[in-house]
Amino acid sequence: MIRDFRPDDLSQVLNLVNTTFRERYSPDLLMGAYRSYPEYALVVEHGGVIGFALGTRSGARDGRILIMAVRASHQNMGLGATLLNILLNRFLDHDLAAARLEVRVSNTDAIRLYRRYGFKIAGIIPLYYGDGEDGYVMQKALKPI
Repeated sequence: MIRDFRPDDLSQVLNLVNTTFRERYSPDLLMGAYRSYPEYALVVEHGGVIGFALGTRSGARDGRILIMAVRASHQNMGLGATLLNILLNRFLDHDLAAARLEVRVSNTDAIRLYRRYGFKIAGIIPLYYGDGEDGYVMQKALKPI
């Protein structure tokens, strides 16, 4: 079941994102983004939190996807695509004109998903991640999906 994030999901979400990604996310970062933009925080629940998406606004008319995570045991089942679709539609509901995100250059599965949804590589950020890996900036213009 996909639903809006609630603050009592925080410990499960932290466990998910901190086991999915090499970088560590603080509770303050997640809760700060949630408090500012609760409409852009989603979880997938199936006997616990198995997926999470978090977005914010960037500037006056752009949405930014900060985190998209699905537990490894539940990947390749369409959950990431569903989370992405919901988030993009929520951006549209708030009249945002574009969406952007950053992704590791080595994360080919995520890059493939984002391309399927019309994202294009707009640039590269050298040494973006804490371990020195570069990140792609991907973006897309929004229109009704």
